[in-house]
Amino acid sequence: MAEDQLFAGHIEVTSEAYAAAKIAGVLGCRAYNIQYPKTKFLALVPNSMYGPGDNFDLENSHVLSALLRRFHEAKQNGVQELTLWGSGKPMREFLYAPDVADATLFALENVERFENSHYNIGSGDELSIKGLAETLAQVVGWQGELKWDTDKPDGTFRKLLDSSRFRALGWNRHTPFDQGLAATYQWFKAHIDGKG
Repeated sequence: MAEDQLFAGHIEVTSEAYAAAKIAGVLGCRAYNIQYPKTKFLALVPNSMYGPGDNFDLENSHVLSALLRRFHEAKQNGVQELTLWGSGKPMREFLYAPDVADATLFALENVERFENSHYNIGSGDELSIKGLAETLAQVVGWQGELKWDTDKPDGTFRKLLDSSRFRALGWNRHTPFDQGLAATYQWFKAHIDGKG
């Protein structure tokens, strides 16, 4: 999704409140910059972030952190089978939180090069939920069997941002996905599980 597609379609019902808040922030920055041109607010829109300090609560966290915790607990408890929601087919893009921080600093250091518009920030890579689950199981070391409950919703089928405008200004992510996952799991074990 490119920046100019922000209002081009319907919002998926499970994302309505979150999407409305994000859109309000983007429009607020744009309006403030027009009304007060001596200052400049930059609206940066990162895709799904993950990393140290994430929320790993099974009830209200995002898919990556919740799956990481489920696989970790399954490994600890000797669980040999996990059932996950949906088909595993939806595609997602993930960005390591320290790379988002780096992108934010890059934007602040180059503020004069930015237009009065929001900018997508993403990795440019997408992975199916099934692929994510298999990768996380490997990172955690859980070797059980995955099953999919297709009676449960998949959510939005694809969440890939077109970050080409931001990258054209000279920024690129630094952390390969596998390294980010490994670092996130080490942080989780040290800080959440307490057995790192």
